[in-house]
Amino acid sequence: MGWRKAEEAGLRVLENPDGRYPDPYLELLRLGVQHTGDRLVVTLYLAGGVVTGQIITLDEWEKRILREIKQQSSGVRNSAGGPMGVLDERADEQETDRSDADSPFVHLRDALYRRSGCEPLNVPTWRGPIAAITGWSVGEPPAA
Repeated sequence: MGWRKAEEAGLRVLENPDGRYPDPYLELLRLGVQHTGDRLVVTLYLAGGVVTGQIITLDEWEKRILREIKQQSSGVRNSAGGPMGVLDERADEQETDRSDADSPFVHLRDALYRRSGCEPLNVPTWRGPIAAITGWSVGEPPAA
């Protein structure tokens, strides 16, 4: 995505005319990561706990999750990877991108999930619905 398209997408998100984006500012962070490729760590607050990790694009999440699945089962990886590849090919043919701003999910890597009274859980990739996020902050929370 070029700077012009990124700027247009950012303005569309902030204007949010149809209320499509539950949190336009979180959407801007996702678009920024998609456009620049920069590293950005966020902490997301959910009803059931807190997850901290680096925001990644939908494309990077797909690649990572398919690698993780392949480590468990190459058959499942092949059956799941085929349809994902078709979506990528269609986007390439139409010269469009599968913009993260159009995804109802946020994707993280190297995530740490914390719940009260439980040991923290390290997960290599995490995907959660934006609608389930009750708050967020940039960076990691201070150690307790």
